[in-house]
Amino acid sequence: PLFFISIPFSNKIFFILILPIWYFNASFSTPKPSLYSLIIDCEVKLSELSIDSVKDLQLLEPYGLQNPQPVFTAKNIQIVDIAPIGDGKHIKFKLKEKNSHSFFYSVFFGMSYDNFSFSAGDVCDIVFSAEINEYFKNPSVQLFVKHVRPSSEDNEHVEKTKKYIECSEDRILCSDSEDSLYPYP
Repeated sequence: PLFFISIPFSNKIFFILILPIWYFNASFSTPKPSLYSLIIDCEVKLSELSIDSVKDLQLLEPYGLQNPQPVFTAKNIQIVDIAPIGDGKHIKFKLKEKNSHSFFYSVFFGMSYDNFSFSAGDVCDIVFSAEINEYFKNPSVQLFVKHVRPSSEDNEHVEKTKKYIECSEDRILCSDSEDSLYPYP
């Protein structure tokens, strides 16, 4: 239905001049990066992750808003190998504990190979969820990485990574506050 509103002359200037400018600016403004935090359920050692322990986590399914998937952190993890997947939009890598010989395959969705500031041999702390990968009916534990930061033991990498964190608009930005669950070193 079509209807008309009577507007005093002094307010007509607002609708004629100001409103179109506001609408134009609002429709073409770029959104600021959203900051969000990760809730980490507990710290684990990669050696504690076995097929049986990850299968036990499946008892908590189905995951959703009221029941999020468990998220873990592991510290002093060495990156063994990195490779791009999905036309370079994601990366996969092998991780191991610093003094261990066994490794875990990991995937970091949404992180391009070009924007990932770590390289093979770097030591880092990771935030991840774990699932069973049954590739060719050979089950193994696979990590889905949600965040990576330099380990406190890898001081030479901290300065290089600060640049990555400042430029990373669509990734997780960690807080420097003392009350943060996962503060940047």
